Amino acid sequence: MTESKIFTLIIFITASAILAQSPSLLFQQALLKENGEGDLKGAVALYEKIVGDVAAERGLRAKAQLHIGMCWEKMGKQEAIVAYQRVLEDYKDQQIIAQEARDRLRLLKDQSMQIKTVKPIYNKIIESDDRIWGAHHSPNGKWIAIGNEDQIWLLNKNTMAIDTLARKIPQRKNKLKWRPDGNCISFISTNQANNTNNLWGLPINQENGLLQGNLSLLVEDVDIYWYDWHPNRNEICYTSRYNYPQWEIGIYSVDQKKKIWASEKTMPVSKIDWSSDGKNLYYAMWDTMNNINNYSTYYVDGKTKQEQKFSSGAVIVDISPNGNFIAYQLLGESDTNPILRLFSSPKNKTIDIKIRSNMLRLFEGSFTSHEKGIILPVANEKSSINKINLLNGSKSPFKSGEAFYNSP
Repeated sequence: MTESKIFTLIIFITASAILAQSPSLLFQQALLKENGEGDLKGAVALYEKIVGDVAAERGLRAKAQLHIGMCWEKMGKQEAIVAYQRVLEDYKDQQIIAQEARDRLRLLKDQSMQIKTVKPIYNKIIESDDRIWGAHHSPNGKWIAIGNEDQIWLLNKNTMAIDTLARKIPQRKNKLKWRPDGNCISFISTNQANNTNNLWGLPINQENGLLQGNLSLLVEDVDIYWYDWHPNRNEICYTSRYNYPQWEIGIYSVDQKKKIWASEKTMPVSKIDWSSDGKNLYYAMWDTMNNINNYSTYYVDGKTKQEQKFSSGAVIVDISPNGNFIAYQLLGESDTNPILRLFSSPKNKTIDIKIRSNMLRLFEGSFTSHEKGIILPVANEKSSINKINLLNGSKSPFKSGEAFYNSP
């Protein structure tokens, strides 16, 4: 009698465990979270389990991928576009589901697009005998770091005073960035001995703007072309010309001095950025050799490392600190009329802003730390920086002394 009870109990528990892992049951639980409980992120997690289950029925996996997009769309996140595109790429044989994804994707684009014309106002604030190679807003919003061939300056946002932070640094300071903790200013410089790009760091206290030590070499075993700091401040994502004409994107641990992940590319890659939460990557790559207008932006899932095209004919500019905005430079048949595209996640709005022809290198721009503007480079002596309202696309000049990025 006792043995029979034990056997029955074991069978019951085992059957329950099997049922709990059923893709169909998971889908119903996900629907409940999505439509009943309003737990959209929890629903996405369950839908992702179904998509990743190769034993699940293909139609169910396609429906789960569609609902991932629907959840992101309800949250007003740009991941919805990526999710719908994945339905079209991975499940195009599921015609009804693919058509719904196509319709939702078209509706998102049709309803969100606005085009505004920008008329810049120029205020020259800083001059340099040499080209200014980089500028970036500090995480706390107090400073803007600026670098040229010989030195690094700090612009105090409160007093609008410009102070020299470091003089006669031998390396050219290209792609200047603050580390997310605000205790280091990093930049790329070229090692003339082997013609490779190394990453250097200058320790600084962002509260008072004072140096905390000497210049140090952060990364020397990767030929870095572009990079971005992970929010954890210990890792960078990078693009590299490590074995030209082969290119590479990857993740590098600055603390451990080693690559964590890398992927080879046959086409040139340029700008790369972490998402604001550090979970995913965006990078720009040529679609066709010898034609810069064929750049596209790609999305890399941080968990699976699967890559998808996010936007054609566009180079990513920057992702705002809180993830509310993503900016691209659109590349058309002519470089004479550059366009800055802004996508607002909370409002699910896309705004195209026509920029003057001397602002060609928009992809060198960066969001301000408070997300109320983008700092853009210009190309001649009479130009400087203007502020863009990310909510309505309007343009206005910085306050006196606030614009800083100028190439005389």
